[in-house]
Amino acid sequence: MAIGTRVLRLIGMTRRPSFCASRRTFPYARQPGVNRKQIRAFAESDFVAKDENLVLAGPAGVGETGLACGLLLKALQSGQRCQFIRAQDLFDEMYASLAGRSTRQLLNRLLRLDVLLIDEPDQR
Repeated sequence: MAIGTRVLRLIGMTRRPSFCASRRTFPYARQPGVNRKQIRAFAESDFVAKDENLVLAGPAGVGETGLACGLLLKALQSGQRCQFIRAQDLFDEMYASLAGRSTRQLLNRLLRLDVLLIDEPDQR
């Protein structure tokens, strides 16, 4: 299933990021610490059905965002409700919801999601 521009916009991506990697396109050779078998298991989205969190962490530039984005798109293809948001944008939304007394609506919207990808704050 191809991911169209409209769908990407609906999940919070204005366009498919160039850094978005699938489990097949991820440069495993350059990142030997990444376990292929584990990524393949994550791509099945079992953690979603179990209401578990998945945190990808590592030094800048090793591919956490690319892998997370690929997993998000895989979840989207399997019918999951998904959203991509940068941490700073989420903080801004939370702050605005406090000021506008709409925190309950924001939380309800987030709770309806199956997968919420929160990307790290931009370090630039």
